[in-house]
Formats: sequence, structure tokens, C-alpha cells
Amino acid sequence: MKRTIKGTLCDTSTAEQIGESRYDGCTEYLYRTKSGKYFIHTVRSKGLVREDLYLLTNTAAADWIMVAYGPVDAYYDAKTGAKKEWAKISVSSTTKALIDELRGAYGMTANELISDALKTYRKNA
Repeated sequence: MKRTIKGTLCDTSTAEQIGESRYDGCTEYLYRTKSGKYFIHTVRSKGLVREDLYLLTNTAAADWIMVAYGPVDAYYDAKTGAKKEWAKISVSSTTKALIDELRGAYGMTANELISDALKTYRKNA
């Protein structure tokens, strides 16, 4: 599959596949382009087969790896160098699909989406 997203060519035939995750009739493949950009190739095989591509930031790619392969104890913020710790949460496959859709649409990490949603919920409660 091949598509240009925000000026970046996302081509599964030329990019390096560096990860794979399967859940509830869906397979996601994490790729890195020759220019160092990350994207997800999603294949949904439940019902009608659907494929899509989502461009990821470096932080979003790190989030994806953490979710797909399990948590690490800590990571270092690329901007500040500060040590941060991960917390692992479990969500339904429907919620994960919604998070993935919104990540692609808004270019945000799962952490950013959940944090913004919780802040909005608290503000409106």
C-alpha cells in the first residue's frame, strides 16, 4: 500500500517493517521510511477487508511499541531529557480502534488523546 501523507511517502513495499500487532480481527504493522518517518499500516480482516495508513510522530511510534510489546519501566522525554514512567492500561478492542482512528486523524499519541479526554471530562463534570 502506498500513499503520501502530509508530504511523507508511506510505502509498505519500500519502508522497513519494524513491528506487528494483532488484536480482534485487526493487524497493525509499524514501518519506518528511508527518511526516518514512522507510519502504521492497518489491515482489518473482520467482515470486509479494509486497509489504511497513518503517519506517526516519533513519540507516537514509541507509544505504539510500548502498547504492542509491553511496558518499559521508564523513558526519557526527547525535548527535556526528563525521566518519565509508563503506566499500562487495558482497553477494549473497540476503544483501541477509536484511539487509533483519532491518533491518525489528529496526529496525537494515545497518551495525549487520553489525557485531553480526561481533562475535558473533569472540567465538565
